[in-house]
Amino acid sequence: MTQATVGVLIFLTLSGCSSPFLASSEEELEQSLLASYKVHLSAVAAGPVIQLRRPPSEVEAKLTEPRRQQLDEMSGPSAYKDKPLNLDPYLRGLDNASTVGMSLRRAIERVVKNNLVVHAAQLQPSITDTQVTQAEAVFDAVLFAEFNQEKLDTPRPPTGFVNSGFGTQQTSNTELSTGVRKLLSIGGQMTAQTRLSRQYQDPTIFTVNEFYDADILLTLQQPLLRNFGSNVNRAQIELARNARAEVVQDLRATLIDAVFVTEQAYWNLVLARHRLLVRQRLLERTIKDRDQIEARQVIDATPAQLTEANSFVGLRRVELIRAAQDLLSASDALKRLIYAKDLPVAGDTQILPVDDPVDLPIEYSMLDAISTALRHRPEL
Repeated sequence: MTQATVGVLIFLTLSGCSSPFLASSEEELEQSLLASYKVHLSAVAAGPVIQLRRPPSEVEAKLTEPRRQQLDEMSGPSAYKDKPLNLDPYLRGLDNASTVGMSLRRAIERVVKNNLVVHAAQLQPSITDTQVTQAEAVFDAVLFAEFNQEKLDTPRPPTGFVNSGFGTQQTSNTELSTGVRKLLSIGGQMTAQTRLSRQYQDPTIFTVNEFYDADILLTLQQPLLRNFGSNVNRAQIELARNARAEVVQDLRATLIDAVFVTEQAYWNLVLARHRLLVRQRLLERTIKDRDQIEARQVIDATPAQLTEANSFVGLRRVELIRAAQDLLSASDALKRLIYAKDLPVAGDTQILPVDDPVDLPIEYSMLDAISTALRHRPEL
């Protein structure tokens, strides 16, 4: 080994030149993450199954079962199921505002179909697919053809071999090459080509002045240091694939957020609808009590009692107007998420929910929750 070779090796060692054959740190990162997961899972493995249940109120606990059923029929959630909504026309100046019923599943389907944020996220995987194809296309075979032609007219002095006197020498070179060139993943390049050439020279020292030549060439070029190895040359492909995987997970996160926000908006609309129904029934009952007091003026009702009853009617009406406005705002919030042409936010059509929440206990295991999150969370 010469001193120059030893010097080159020392320089490469000191400059931190890494071999493409060294193992990737991806396995080390994966093992580190798995070890971290095991620590968290072992910490909650012994935890019990947690159950969330709505505790009964003190009033409900003191009621008998027949009385509870009677009250549920009078003012429970089922009592408002077929109750029509009275959207006061002076809220928006409309006498007959149109409404459309919608389930939670239908609302989520329309959000996924029409929401602009979801549409923008859906475009990213297609863009990264193109980038992956672009990175892989570097290694596609290339068909090439080259045509070169050169003509020279060179003055020459007289010689005794060809002729005497001054003159010119005419030279013509024509070459046509066709073939296939391909970049290899290890960094080399392989070329297979055919070459057809024609050479013409006049005057010439040979018996003929025109020559033809046909060749088949196979060429392999392979670097030994820089850009050597498939890890280096396929890096852009791996980067593009990782970028595609990232945008796919971003799309999943966007869909999860869209579904979550849609569910929130839908249940807020359900809550606003029930509040409006309650305020509507309270107003009806308050008006009925006021009418009874007004009818009893000839018996025992005083003007102060009638005035107080009228003030209660006014308060109930204000509460009803506020509840109706809350319902319209909740409907507009859901329409902003759906973003459909048949349900514009500025339109007069209001969305009315058809699904009711289910009052059931919720059971979940902390271990299952963490395990599911570690497996399926998009950011992980």
